[in-house]
Amino acid sequence: MLAFGAIADRFGRRRIMLIGLVLLGVASLATAFVVTAEQLIAVRMAMGVAAAMNTPSGRPTRRRAHIPTLNNAPLGRC
Repeated sequence: MLAFGAIADRFGRRRIMLIGLVLLGVASLATAFVVTAEQLIAVRMAMGVAAAMNTPSGRPTRRRAHIPTLNNAPLGRC
């Protein structure tokens, strides 16, 4: 996740998050078509990489999308 945080700072959080979401969707769809355990492991690894791409850029992206006065509020209060 640290590596993807640095990459997101360099190339843009939104871009990295969108790439991660697309990769996560493709990998999730690919799980329906796996035949062997090795293929399942490979697809799950791709899902892990996609999740690692989304995690560092998710919170800052959400913070920019909300009203500034609610940025420091607890998540349940929004």
